[in-house]
Amino acid sequence: MKFIYPAIFRKTEEGTYTGFFPDLECCYAKGETLDEAIENANEAACN
Repeated sequence: MKFIYPAIFRKTEEGTYTGFFPDLECCYAKGETLDEAIENANEAACN
């Protein structure tokens, strides 16, 4: 079964990206690019 959770991403002052899932407590991700942050967020949500 698959679940879909919305994620919120923001660009930091340093130019990197951070993201989190409002519905998943303590599930955060970051990356040098938006694509990397999204990939890291997918991995974090699956663990």
